[in-house]
Amino acid sequence: VEIGLGNTDNRFPTGNNELLLRGAIGWNKDEHSLDKKGASKADVTNLLESAGFSKSNPYYIVPQGRITALTNAKDHERLALLKEVAGTKVYEQRRTESLRIMSETEAKRSRISELLDYIDTHLTELEEEKEELKEFEEKDKDRRCLEYALCQRELEEVAAALEEIEEERRGEVHGANVRREQFADREQRIQVRSSPT
Repeated sequence: VEIGLGNTDNRFPTGNNELLLRGAIGWNKDEHSLDKKGASKADVTNLLESAGFSKSNPYYIVPQGRITALTNAKDHERLALLKEVAGTKVYEQRRTESLRIMSETEAKRSRISELLDYIDTHLTELEEEKEELKEFEEKDKDRRCLEYALCQRELEEVAAALEEIEEERRGEVHGANVRREQFADREQRIQVRSSPT
């Protein structure tokens, strides 16, 4: 089905003097187009509602007795009817929905801002901890170097002391050997003197 709607009053925001609306019903899905360009059903519905043709507006055909009912209606009922016919009811519903979405978006933005502040604070703390860790690692490296140097020095001192003790032991062994030889020599001389010749 294809319908051509006049748009000389620019009721439809398409920029053309005529709007071609086409709908095809298929087995799997329905197809819609606006001015021979593919469009979704929601796009078609939104365009019609923006021009005042609402699905929820039952006032395109006026049934018998409706005019009498309108003349007898109270002011607030007529105002509500005018809003509904003019499409302002749909506008107000959409405005309320938009305000709700904006409020939710603002709450989310505020929450994201709080999270970003928390992340920034946490990053600052992590940077400080990183610097402290770097300083600790440098001092720990210095400590290990000093411990190594101290151990090396102690090993050298112990090795020197052992060498000194070994030298003393060698000297004492040599002295003992010399004394033993002297003792043996004296003992032999004594035996030579005491033997009868």
